[in-house]
Amino acid sequence: MCKIELRTVYEILGEKFIIPYYQRGYRWTKEQVEQLLEDIWEFSEKNKNEEEFYCLQPIVVKNTGDGWELIDGQQRLTTIYIILKIIEDIHLKRAILEAYNKEVFYLDYQVRENFDKILNGESCDDDSIKEKNIDFYYICESYNTVKNWFQSNQFNFNKYNKFLSTLLAEEDKDNPVKIIWYEVEKDADAVEIFTRLNIGKIPLTSAELIRALFLNSSNFANSNQEQIRLKQLQIATEWDEIEYTLQKKEFWYFIFDKNNKTFSDRNYDTRIEYTFDLMKKRPKDAENYFTFYKFYEDLKSKDIESLWKKIKRFFYTLREWYEDNEFYHLIGYLIATGKDITSIKDEYDKKTKSEFRKYLKEEIYKTIFPIDNGYTDINKALERIKGLEYGDDKVKNVLLLFNILILLNNKGANIRFPFDRYKKEKWDIEHVFSQTDIDLRGNALKEYVRLILEFWTGEEIETEQLDEERINELEERLDESVSKELFGKLVEVYNKDKNTRELFDKVNKELIEAFHEEKIENRDNISNLVLLDAGTNRAYKNAFFPIKRSIILEKIKSGSFVPIGTQNVFLKAYSKRFDKIMFWTEGDAKDYLDAITETFNAFFNQRGDENE
Repeated sequence: MCKIELRTVYEILGEKFIIPYYQRGYRWTKEQVEQLLEDIWEFSEKNKNEEEFYCLQPIVVKNTGDGWELIDGQQRLTTIYIILKIIEDIHLKRAILEAYNKEVFYLDYQVRENFDKILNGESCDDDSIKEKNIDFYYICESYNTVKNWFQSNQFNFNKYNKFLSTLLAEEDKDNPVKIIWYEVEKDADAVEIFTRLNIGKIPLTSAELIRALFLNSSNFANSNQEQIRLKQLQIATEWDEIEYTLQKKEFWYFIFDKNNKTFSDRNYDTRIEYTFDLMKKRPKDAENYFTFYKFYEDLKSKDIESLWKKIKRFFYTLREWYEDNEFYHLIGYLIATGKDITSIKDEYDKKTKSEFRKYLKEEIYKTIFPIDNGYTDINKALERIKGLEYGDDKVKNVLLLFNILILLNNKGANIRFPFDRYKKEKWDIEHVFSQTDIDLRGNALKEYVRLILEFWTGEEIETEQLDEERINELEERLDESVSKELFGKLVEVYNKDKNTRELFDKVNKELIEAFHEEKIENRDNISNLVLLDAGTNRAYKNAFFPIKRSIILEKIKSGSFVPIGTQNVFLKAYSKRFDKIMFWTEGDAKDYLDAITETFNAFFNQRGDENE
């Protein structure tokens, strides 16, 4: 098993590091070197608590018996070496040896003869030497960058000493600089590990470091070898089972939203790391290994088995929410609308189930109408819903909740809202009736005309131009309610390459009459809005109601997901009159709005089970 720990820079003084043949050369730039110097100096200057330390990125090593084969991290370690040598040799002379009774660590580059002289700054003023080897060039540039940085900052003896005492602070003394020390097994394939870490620049993640931390043999000090092996196997197996569950898209997108304020900057290839971040309440702006440090500190005072049980309990809570149909929908909605999952978990841990349900409802209410203390008058709130219009950021929340509550209320259907599709497909707000002030040009207008011609004829139109033979074929399939004269005008618009807008404006009034569209008084009111995936919305947002209806029915028949509330609108399931099944009217809009408010009224006034 790998060994992982935090080591101070002081602890690696005097060690020998072998830079093997497969390593690429040193390539740090002036900006990277200066950033490291600035970070260490700022850390030395800041007010710190007793346990605070500055941590460098991981280095990966393998014990060769003659030193440490440096698999990953040579750029950072080489730069630290240059900094130490400049402090030691230029101003303080043998300061490290005398003050710390240690030598600077040694770097042995296997394929670079006389590289130690370049590392120590010798010949860096000789341009001919730098031109001989690109590695020499970058080393010398870094050497001069460090030297100039110290000089430009006018470091005196006291400042040098402060910088050095920070960089080489010992464990439990002051606030040290530490390295994440990742030691692989002696029989590990170093080249394979190096390739994995460097091809495509795949760094070690907090999850990988935590896994190595948990599987360290030193965690099981009071066990024999067989007991250690079994405990390591148990943790590794349970770890994989948790990761396997988190990789299921339905479960993952229930608990995760990349737009969440807390974790929007994170990618989780290893998804168990997300649960670790949640447990440690990792701030959005925390550095990469924040969560690893927290678990590292935990293991100093807690035994491995109790800590692992705590991780499992946390995960089992998430899984319990997922498996409970009510919690799945209510918590899923809150996460999808930006609620911090850690605050939900905190409330869950200290409430009964009935109290927790009440809490969820109150939090859901706030996503629509923020309140300070409990519910306001529900009837007043519902009246405010009726006044919501396109562009209000509450509209999407209302429509999302409406669709979720429809499914939640249908106890026997066993259909769940697909949070994975909602989050991946970027759903939009769509107008049911949209025939006012259409401003389409070019390809968008051509696509609009194509949809109408396909709806009238039931034929797919795949060519950019319609020849006479194809026009005749389409005319034979023309719906009998449409005049051939209007059909011909629309074909002319479709075939025209330029100035189509002017020609279309002459036809549009006839089109509206042909589709018997009744103007909706307030087309931007929520009573005329539905939730639809962005792909469908972009393609058909300007179509007449019957065209949209036929397209959405085709999507449903093909197995594509269309939100249940949107389906019901285009099937006119909420409408009380069925004499105009192919048209959307003011009456339909009113009936749809009534369905929304009735659903919300029932949800927010519903009593929970007080005996739980």
